[in-house]
Amino acid sequence: MTQTSKKWLKRLTARLAEFLPSEEAAAEAREIAYVCLSLTPARLMMDEPLLLAKEQEDAVEMVIEGRKDGIPLAYLLKEKEFYGESFFVQPGVLIPRDDTTLLCDASLAFLSKCPAPLSSRGGYPVQIWDLCAGSGCVGLTLAKNAPLAFVHLLEKETAAFETLEENNRRFGLPNTILHRADLFDAPLPEKESVSLIVSNPPYIPTGDLAGLQKEVQKEPETALDGGEDGLCFYRGILERWMPCLRPGGGLYVEIGYDQGESVPALFAAAGLKNVTLLQDTNGCDRVVFGQKAEV
Repeated sequence: MTQTSKKWLKRLTARLAEFLPSEEAAAEAREIAYVCLSLTPARLMMDEPLLLAKEQEDAVEMVIEGRKDGIPLAYLLKEKEFYGESFFVQPGVLIPRDDTTLLCDASLAFLSKCPAPLSSRGGYPVQIWDLCAGSGCVGLTLAKNAPLAFVHLLEKETAAFETLEENNRRFGLPNTILHRADLFDAPLPEKESVSLIVSNPPYIPTGDLAGLQKEVQKEPETALDGGEDGLCFYRGILERWMPCLRPGGGLYVEIGYDQGESVPALFAAAGLKNVTLLQDTNGCDRVVFGQKAEV
């Protein structure tokens, strides 16, 4: 029996809805169609006849079985869209989330107003460091959208760094460099040489990890565990990396929903000025900004 793309999508949605909420099932069915069948949104809605090759059928079945086991869809499809780009992801790296686009938006807005002297690195006027870079979704997004900036992406974990390398290769940008290191003991850039530091660090208190959703627990603990109070990485960034910021330079970090008081307090105690708390589209505290005082 000939099936059309809409009928196939409806059947797939129904299968996913056996173990997922209906809205989530519909969204995932479309994403599976885009990746496993290489269908565009326009072609999917044209309701044209659809004939699947065996390898396509097998790929779809593998994804369905994986989702039944609670494996995140991005790991099964090996990609995740972020900021209009497709990022490679695999187990061992934090999956990019839409909430993190605010970190990119705010950073790009800061960069658009960021005068800086020419650096010694190839004449790029702005030096950026992305700490705990993971897949590179933040740092590579900044490098693409701010071509006059030179972006350093720092990541320690093996699987995450391999993911970062692949995404950096795919983007093929001339203004990036990768560093395999831990932010707590990495060699630091020159004093007052950095215009912007960004980070989406681990920020979940260790005691809360066991209560996370099943799918989130499939992601690497090293990308989630922020220490006893969830603030370990923020302290490390402020203590080690603040001297690298040039006067007027900025620090942007993503935070947990309940850290809208604690992280700004750390920023203020460290001497950063213009400390600002930003909320995401759901009204949740999401990003904290601080600026190094001008001389």
